[in-house]
Amino acid sequence: MKITDNVSFGDHPLVCRFMKGVFQLKPALPKYIHIWDVEKVLSHLTTLAPDTSLDPKNLSLKLVTLLAILTGQRCQTIHKLDLNLLQKLPDRYVFAIGEKLKYTKQGKYQEPIELVAYQDKRLCVVGTTKHYVSITGPLRDKSDSKLLISFRIPPRAVSKNTVAKVGQIDSCQCWHRCDCLRDTQHRSCFDLILR
Repeated sequence: MKITDNVSFGDHPLVCRFMKGVFQLKPALPKYIHIWDVEKVLSHLTTLAPDTSLDPKNLSLKLVTLLAILTGQRCQTIHKLDLNLLQKLPDRYVFAIGEKLKYTKQGKYQEPIELVAYQDKRLCVVGTTKHYVSITGPLRDKSDSKLLISFRIPPRAVSKNTVAKVGQIDSCQCWHRCDCLRDTQHRSCFDLILR
C-alpha cells in the first residue's frame, strides 16, 4: 500500500517511529521465560514413599506430575481423562478423549493418550494410575467417571484450573524439598507444561 511519494505504509517515517515506541512500551518477549529441570523433578519423585504409602493428596500430585511430563498435554486434556474411555492393556493404559478440546478442529481430533509402563515402579505412570483408581474408587460418585477427583470432601471431578494448581510447589509440603526451578524466586515448577 503506497501512501505518498511512492513510500509504502511500513516504510513511512511516522509508522516506523510508532512501531519503535510500541516495542519500547511492550517488547516482544518469549511466552515462557522460566526454565525447570525435569531430571530434578523425576529424582524428587523417586525419593517419595511407594504409591501404597502416599496419602491421597501426594498421590494426586505425583500422578498429575507424571501425566504432565509423560504426555506433554495441556491441563484441559489431562483433566478430561475419563475412566470410561480407558483401555487397560498388560503393559500400558490408553485413554481416548471423548470431549471437544480447545484445539479440536473439524476432521482433526486428539489422538489417544498412551501411558506405557516403566520398569522403575517409583516412576511408573501405569502403576501410579492403577493405585490412584483403586484408592479413589470408593470415593467416586457413580455418575462421574473422570480420572482425577479432588482429595477434599466431597470428592468431585477436578477442573483444568485445579490440575494447573496441583503443579505448584506450595500446594504440598513434600514438594518444598523439590528445588526444580533454576530461577528459585518463582513458585510453580510445572506451569510450563501444565498451561
